[in-house]
Amino acid sequence: MCAQILNAQGILSSDVPTGNLLWVDAVNGINALAMRGRMTIPFKTLTAAKDAAVSGDTIMVLPGTYNENNLAKNGVNWHFLSGAVVEYSGTGSALFDTAGAAASFKVTGNGVFKTTHISGGVRAFSLANNGDVATLQFDRIESRGQAIYSAGALTAVGNEAKSTAGTTLELRGASESMLNIDRVLSLSSTAVYIAGDSTSCIVRLRAMLINNTSGYAFVFSSGTAYVDAFEISTSGGPTALQYSSSGSHPLYLRVSRIANTQNDVGARAIRIDSGSVAPNGAIRLYGCSLFSKFGDYAISAGSASDVLCPQWCVVKAKSGGSGSSNVTARIHTFLDVTANTNVGDL
Repeated sequence: MCAQILNAQGILSSDVPTGNLLWVDAVNGINALAMRGRMTIPFKTLTAAKDAAVSGDTIMVLPGTYNENNLAKNGVNWHFLSGAVVEYSGTGSALFDTAGAAASFKVTGNGVFKTTHISGGVRAFSLANNGDVATLQFDRIESRGQAIYSAGALTAVGNEAKSTAGTTLELRGASESMLNIDRVLSLSSTAVYIAGDSTSCIVRLRAMLINNTSGYAFVFSSGTAYVDAFEISTSGGPTALQYSSSGSHPLYLRVSRIANTQNDVGARAIRIDSGSVAPNGAIRLYGCSLFSKFGDYAISAGSASDVLCPQWCVVKAKSGGSGSSNVTARIHTFLDVTANTNVGDL
């Protein structure tokens, strides 16, 4: 008869193998005794479990705090139970880092992931290669550096991603990524930055809030992006959304509110760079409200640009000649509200 043990989590365990699962418990684990495929005695550290795992395995992480990094391993998946926190205080590699070789893996569950080193140079998640394929599910990511960097194919679902000293979400490469993150927040630099290798870099992003308190909320320079959000906003940056593409790369926006509340007449909701090319509806606005509380224009361009509005779009600015500068809106209603309108309620 197999001996049965009730572990610290109240889970009835036994000598019966658990297949391709490895278990990690920061409190009760013992690395020297733990075995792959057994939950009776779990590993104590994430690194020890990763080293023991082989492709096709899933590492189950029990509640606790783990100060570790460099956890990515090709073919090895992770599942973080509620209460599991990876809080790395050191320097070097990201918590999950694919530098050196392309990898495919999944991170699921309700984990919390943090990098706290004062240098701000450590990412939480870093997919460094075009060939990387990853699924990321999380409760919260908070990093002093970048929260998520991806040059590969990324599927991500989470409640909040935040950077306190860098870009929160940066997407590059030539693959397709799909992200559904409720809140993408930054206290510095940029909240979302998309710079694909070409238009074959397709990003589909859904969010409730994309916000920066001291910089850009959203910067697009290349690729193809479909953005569905309730709000893209900044309260301390020159522009909420910056279009900086010289190659007419398409940006499709279905955003209820794009807003800049910085106290500056130069503040913009959308700005198209002077060196950018946005003809023939490269930028498309579907049912958007553009709002600059103190700026003279809500949307402006350094050179003549077309913005395609298949659905209504409302533009409001506090002062100046009109809500838009150097921008032609085509096809549907583009309500250009002139100076000193009641912008506070939009």
